Amino acid sequence: MSQLLRSSPDLITIDSAATILGLAQGEAQEILFHLARNGWLSRVKRGHYIPVPLSSNNAQPALEYPWAIAARLFEPCYIAGWSAAEYWDFTEQIFNTTLVLTTKQPRRVREEINATKFLIQTIQQDAFYGTKSIWQGQTKVLISDPSKTIVDMFYKPALGGGIRQVAEFYKNYLKSEHKDINLLVEYALKLNKGVVFKRLGFITEKLFPEEKCIIEVASKNLSSGYSKLDISLPQDRLLRKWNLWVSNSWLKEVPL
Repeated sequence: MSQLLRSSPDLITIDSAATILGLAQGEAQEILFHLARNGWLSRVKRGHYIPVPLSSNNAQPALEYPWAIAARLFEPCYIAGWSAAEYWDFTEQIFNTTLVLTTKQPRRVREEINATKFLIQTIQQDAFYGTKSIWQGQTKVLISDPSKTIVDMFYKPALGGGIRQVAEFYKNYLKSEHKDINLLVEYALKLNKGVVFKRLGFITEKLFPEEKCIIEVASKNLSSGYSKLDISLPQDRLLRKWNLWVSNSWLKEVPL
């Protein structure tokens, strides 16, 4: 256990145990199974274990560093959406599910590991940019930087819990020290999804008209088709200026 924890303190796999202990995979698997059966380790996924703290009375303890576990289980990936928004202080809301974007196709979109919930979404490799490295425990974790967090959520509002919540995050981004309009536009252009500019332009013009640069850039980068402001909302009216279907509630003043 001492050898394993020194080299792999957050998550131990059969492969890592075999390497650390200098054993064949079958022998390493047997040792991990024995340690789990005796309460030293907790199996969180086939072939994956976390250490059980000595102070714990639970054989399946809560994850101390859930992002570190996500980084290992779903790599290559990064923490995104509402989880990143919470980290960058764009909200005071506490989210019970960690949102992860990965270039892999997960077997399940939703995972629950030792009472910790994960939502895993797949992205294209060319959308994997705009991340920063942070540490959780002794594991380096990638998280979308503030500007990429906003762009990701305008592309897929569900990553923020819906477009109304995304607008709230966006407002707090614009008021924060993280505001970087040039970088926001650069990321949106690199993603090359016209729907991002449709939503970004409409919401900026509606709620933050002083941000003229964003409105101008958005209006010049619209795609030709019609898109929805949020697929979960009624599509009451088509705004041809933004090629966007919006609900009646968004045609009125929307206080934040």
